Amino acid sequence: MDLDSAQSAPTQSPSTGERPFQILALDGGGIKGLFTASLLKAFEDDLGCTITDHFDLITGTSTGGIIALALGLGKSPQDIVDFYLKKGPSIFRNPLKGLVFFKHLVKRKFNPKALEEALMEVFGGHLLGHSQKRLVIPSYSNDSCLPCTFKTRHHPNFTRDWKRPMVDIALATSAAPTYFPASTRIDNIRHLDGGLWANNPILVGLTEAVSYLEIPVSQIKILSLGTTGALTNRSRRMDHGGLSQWAWDITNILMDAQSNGATFIAHNLLGDQGKQPQSERILRINPTVPPKLFELDRIDERRILSLASETSKAYTPRLKEMFLSHQAPSFTPLP
Repeated sequence: MDLDSAQSAPTQSPSTGERPFQILALDGGGIKGLFTASLLKAFEDDLGCTITDHFDLITGTSTGGIIALALGLGKSPQDIVDFYLKKGPSIFRNPLKGLVFFKHLVKRKFNPKALEEALMEVFGGHLLGHSQKRLVIPSYSNDSCLPCTFKTRHHPNFTRDWKRPMVDIALATSAAPTYFPASTRIDNIRHLDGGLWANNPILVGLTEAVSYLEIPVSQIKILSLGTTGALTNRSRRMDHGGLSQWAWDITNILMDAQSNGATFIAHNLLGDQGKQPQSERILRINPTVPPKLFELDRIDERRILSLASETSKAYTPRLKEMFLSHQAPSFTPLP
């Protein structure tokens, strides 16, 4: 985390003129990141393009952060799909069942070694400074109880993060409480999943563009991709407000509230409140699926790949209209 980034300093903003500045924001969601990667691949297939060529900044949280880092390194969506298909079962294998459930009350659910080894295969010894795109990756410090972000060197004050190994940042953004332990690979700080405060990182990207890159809000467009949302019927028992009524749904409710709230605020900041889903500034894609169809640690691969294909067909015309006329200039990190 660049502690210096809170200080003001001159910045080398992209030379935009009236050209759009386009942000790709990728939600967290565990193994459901396969949907995000598959959707990006489907977009490329349907549009005949390289999707990252059209975005000036990428932000991603947790599994979305892993995807963002891979895209920054030049990995294709197909490469990332293959990663989830091949490594997902080993990362999320043997979920606790039966009496073993009680172990989960005092211990993380999955072995972090499998995740670390899988990420090493993707990122190797690459540093954040090797990214070909501007990146902003959220995490959370359990020591200072403060949100933090890891950023490429696109501002003079960002002097530390570019030296960090990508694999360390990937582990820091994806250390989901109860699923994996805190990651201490960066400065021995206990980093937790960025989804604790920015599972939908749309505001992270918007803030970066406005505050540090000094992009006028009138030029900003955002493609925000979720990992699917579940259509749920909140039990009326929850109206009583007791622990037993709320315990099983509270995580999903908090995540939904954070995500929807972030999108709502972003629409307001860009001046198109009340226009969604016809917004000309933000395209939010997060298809709703039946309850329990996909979970953070369990998916039906065939169905999620099919959903990505169907979603691409539905949104390709809008995506082309909003984003493909812009070609992002190549990113050169500051010296």
